[in-house]
Amino acid sequence: RGAENGVFSAHFIDLREFGIGRLKKVDDYPFSKKFGMLLRADAVSAAIKSIDGFAHYRLIYPCPKGPTFDFKCSQQLSKSPGIIFLPGYYEGIDERIFELFDVERVSLGNFVLSASDSAALVMAEAAVRQLEGVVGKQESVAQDTFFTSLLEHPQYTQPREVDGIGVPEVLLSGHHEQIALWQHKKAISETLFNAPDLLAQATNLPKAKKLLTEIIQEAVK
Repeated sequence: RGAENGVFSAHFIDLREFGIGRLKKVDDYPFSKKFGMLLRADAVSAAIKSIDGFAHYRLIYPCPKGPTFDFKCSQQLSKSPGIIFLPGYYEGIDERIFELFDVERVSLGNFVLSASDSAALVMAEAAVRQLEGVVGKQESVAQDTFFTSLLEHPQYTQPREVDGIGVPEVLLSGHHEQIALWQHKKAISETLFNAPDLLAQATNLPKAKKLLTEIIQEAVK
């Protein structure tokens, strides 16, 4: 819907259109060994230069050598005039691309993919959803994990009971202040036990000391 409403646009480039020779080659064996394939710098360079105004866009190469992608990085990308994602394949890409262009290496983590299209899509989605008009209610973005530096509290929907397990009564009470306090406490609890490092980044934690004490006391019972 965001794309249909003109909030953002996405275009895909077929690298094969810039392939070399009769066979439109876009990759080749690395020098010094005859296994694994690298994307050719000449084909990739031609593809990048075909983009109008490419010099004004951020050029992102998903790669384990770069800093780890996080919420702050997605915020920065969302404010960019444009982004070019350059996915690598197989052994990666000819190193000269990094000399020809201002390429930013960004990592999703210490693991290997055969192709980094999916990594690029993850980064793109994280950035695009922060644009006003993409998510139905923008306030829901402001409540995202990492925006508040707290993991999200548990959530429930119909039916009220599944195999004998019900919904916490407070959520059915209609008492908005108590519900907000329960959600806040649960968010602190989720963060404390699953990502405690995030607590150090949290800036707005009303009644945090009291709630943390309650959470710890309940955990050791």
